[in-house]
Parts: sequence; C-alpha cells; structure tokens
Amino acid sequence: MFDQKKHSVTGRIVSISQPHVRPIVRGKAKAVYKAILQEAREDEKQRVLIEGVFGRAKRKYGMGLIKEKLQNTSENTLSFSTGSLVR
Repeated sequence: MFDQKKHSVTGRIVSISQPHVRPIVRGKAKAVYKAILQEAREDEKQRVLIEGVFGRAKRKYGMGLIKEKLQNTSENTLSFSTGSLVR
C-alpha cells in the first residue's frame, strides 16, 4: 500500500496503525454468524417437534400421570408408554 500510494484495499479491512497485520476479508464474520444462526433455528425447530410429541403423549396417553420413584421402574413405564407413540 505504501509503495503503491493506496489508502484502501477492495473487499478488505486494513489496519493503518498496525501495518504488519495482514488485511482481513470483509464479510467473513457475517457469513459465520449467519451459519450459526441458521443452525440454531434448525435446532429450535427440531426441539419444538420433540416437545410437541411429549406434550401430546401427556395429554392423550396419560404420560403426565406417571409417578414412579425408582429409575428402573420409571424407565420401563416410559418405554411402554412411548411404544404407542412411534409411527
């Protein structure tokens, strides 16, 4: 930049105070953010679907009434209850 007497580089962010730092590509952070946001939305959709199935199971199939105290007993009861939910 100094040799060519330029003050900007197309599509790059340049640090004048730190000339030893390489120019950074513009828009890279935004693309990464969009990818993370898209992934979060997809995860949200999947979670909502799963929670909907459990909500329906509580209302229609009585899973909300399960009050087992032991872990083994509650796991068995849930496995029998969810067997009817599989389509």
